[in-house]
Amino acid sequence: MRPGASTRERLVPLRESGRAEGDPDRATRAFRDDDRASLAPRGVGSVLDLGWEILSVRFLNCVGVALALTLPARVGLVAVRYSGVSRFNRQLLEYAIELMAPVLIAVMVANLVRDFIHGRSTSTWDSVRATLDRWPSLLAILGILAVGSGCFGYVFVCCFPIGLFVYWHLSIAPAVYAIERRSLTQVIPRGLRLLRGWASFGRFLGIVVVHALMFLGMTSAMVALDNPEIRATILEVTSFDSLTLDLLVTLPASIFSAISTAYLAIILTVYYYDVRARREGLDLELQLQEIEAELVRTTDSDGPTSGRSVPGGAL
Repeated sequence: MRPGASTRERLVPLRESGRAEGDPDRATRAFRDDDRASLAPRGVGSVLDLGWEILSVRFLNCVGVALALTLPARVGLVAVRYSGVSRFNRQLLEYAIELMAPVLIAVMVANLVRDFIHGRSTSTWDSVRATLDRWPSLLAILGILAVGSGCFGYVFVCCFPIGLFVYWHLSIAPAVYAIERRSLTQVIPRGLRLLRGWASFGRFLGIVVVHALMFLGMTSAMVALDNPEIRATILEVTSFDSLTLDLLVTLPASIFSAISTAYLAIILTVYYYDVRARREGLDLELQLQEIEAELVRTTDSDGPTSGRSVPGGAL
């Protein structure tokens, strides 16, 4: 069978081999197995549930990676705020810091989610190393997402629907980069091909809205600290100076931000798998590969048997 055969084409000889052995429903039963349930198409609630399960099981890995990047980023933001640089340069540095940490977190967490879904154990260091091994292209991706996110922010204010559309098509770029190990020129076009249709957009919108509502309380508290009137009141009541207040809230704010960012990265990676399962039948493809591998192992152990057809296209 040709290596590029579709799932349907490869399923035919699999069923024929089952008939030859008196088991015509072998492939059908195998495809009903729940071994790849985490790769099956999912609704908004199911994506969020699986994301929460992954966060619970791999909490130290995912949040640890996120905190290791978020805490230095927030310290850097405080340092920039009191550095005395010009307003334009300060805003530029703040934008770069605020962008780099979430994108790096998304790429590293995508590696952890991939290994969880495929049933592989991995360490945090393995995820970090897999990300840093491609640092030149990673820097280029950061640059592309910086421009794209900047356009998103500007357009979001000027025209909300277009800004949301841009955000949607950038949302799975870290997962595509990390999981498929695509080249620089392939990441964004790949996302554009996968993310099509109002149903897909609706699931994305539901995911990000529910995530925002889940963390609304702490997000509101962090935003309130940047409000000049509220900040002045806090400083007056506590007798702290502005720098001391910023330093005191850095650690708790970093922990909250790490949990929120890690969970968002997880559910967007699960959403990426959902899109691939719906558009490409990824869950069925992987099940078929396992069935074919099992057939090959059975054939090797039993020896050649006439009348038996064993597909080997994807092996």
